[in-house]
Amino acid sequence: MNIRSREGVSRKVQVVDATEIDKHSGKKFEGNTKQEYKTFMSSKIENVVKPKHENAKKPESKEEDEDKKKDLELKELLSTSRIIEELSNSAVAGKDRLNYMNKKMIQLGLDKQKKIKIPRDQFYIAQGNRLKKADREITQNRDRGILTNSVKRQIEEKYSISELGKKKHKKAGVNLDKGRFRNGTLFVSKAAIRKNENPVSRSVFRKKKA
Repeated sequence: MNIRSREGVSRKVQVVDATEIDKHSGKKFEGNTKQEYKTFMSSKIENVVKPKHENAKKPESKEEDEDKKKDLELKELLSTSRIIEELSNSAVAGKDRLNYMNKKMIQLGLDKQKKIKIPRDQFYIAQGNRLKKADREITQNRDRGILTNSVKRQIEEKYSISELGKKKHKKAGVNLDKGRFRNGTLFVSKAAIRKNENPVSRSVFRKKKA
């Protein structure tokens, strides 16, 4: 319904159901949401008589999305801080510590790095450079008077010298038909000794049997 005033300005009249307004008039907002309170205090009467689910649907969905986003960020932050704390308090060292860090970083979303194969000549050149750098750093620490077994081990792990030593000395002995030569000593098993005790008698026995 439109009513024209004396000044000639038309005003719109909103017709509402009084029973719906009565339901809101005596209502307490202590347990209600902030959005419901704002809606009730609004000057627009159509918002007051509008169904509840229409008023609260969009704000609630936005709030839920924001809460989920914050929860996800908090979860990632806690996970990262826990990993850092475990690494700082753990006794894992060297290659095991590096593998542990890589696994945790992969869990956080870091792409797994693939091993790149290089030609043998380049590998030995790089290996020689690592040995030189490690020797130089060990010499510098010795000259400063701060070289200890722990520091030396850390330097070797840094340049992968410890792994190189394991591969180098894994089969350092010279394998022979009758035993194994290691550190200037020939080690022969008892079975090999018994087998070669009386070669003459064995050859005679074989001839008689033939």
